[in-house]
Amino acid sequence: MGGLSGEREISFLTGKACSKALRKKGYNVKELDARG
Repeated sequence: MGGLSGEREISFLTGKACSKALRKKGYNVKELDARG
């Protein structure tokens, strides 16, 4: 999630939504900030 591009905020929003969905299904998810 994240990164250095201009779409960093979009990446975070998408990543958080995916994390939430996976957790809801019972997966253990770790969110990482890919700043480079």
